[in-house]
Amino acid sequence: EKLFVFGEMNDIWGVDFSPAKSVLFMPDISSYGILQTLPNIENVDVVSAPEIVNGTPLYYSREGSNAIFINYYNTDYGYGTGEHLVAGCKATVIPDGTRVIGHGAFSGCTELKDIHLPNSVRSIASYAFQNCSNLTNINFPEGLQIIDNYAFYECTGLTEIIIPSKEVTLRDYAFARCNGLLSATINGEQIGKESFESCTSLSTLNIGSDISAISGESFLRCTALNNITVDAQNATYDSRNAC
Repeated sequence: EKLFVFGEMNDIWGVDFSPAKSVLFMPDISSYGILQTLPNIENVDVVSAPEIVNGTPLYYSREGSNAIFINYYNTDYGYGTGEHLVAGCKATVIPDGTRVIGHGAFSGCTELKDIHLPNSVRSIASYAFQNCSNLTNINFPEGLQIIDNYAFYECTGLTEIIIPSKEVTLRDYAFARCNGLLSATINGEQIGKESFESCTSLSTLNIGSDISAISGESFLRCTALNNITVDAQNATYDSRNAC
């Protein structure tokens, strides 16, 4: 039930690691891709993190989080120690102070059912929750700024999303093929290309007052969509006379 991971190990052909419930990353680890193939993981830790030039550990696991964080200033995002979550599992508790959910952090975690995003989260990176097919409950904080490409692609268990942030941008395919989604309420600034492509159960769409750009084919193949409401204060779009 316990798996130790070394170096660049992401997979071993013909070996089934799926029963593992605990994974410990060893000193020379530099990739956490193997987590995407371990649906039953309940505990994640870095037992002795690798060191960078100044002797500071590269990664660490914040106590009680069951997740792995970058332990240095990330120039790509401009976020500091403990603010960038790079890998999680079905038992992850995202702590306050987390600002970015990293690329593919929960991708393929089919046992993840609910997750709480603290108010500190500003960015959900590409593929962060891709194919988390049993995810049914997630909140989106007021200060969220980016939901990146394919962030929730094929999250078929989602039935409702409410995105209250006035600053958020939904990038291309952010919620594409979430075919269990019934209702979406979106404020923010932009809705990207095919953000809700093939959300075939989506019937109710509420557009907030701050949406100023809806890209082409954002709702392509949303064949059940029959109720669209635009906030009366929106300066760019409207849904007059119950059209």
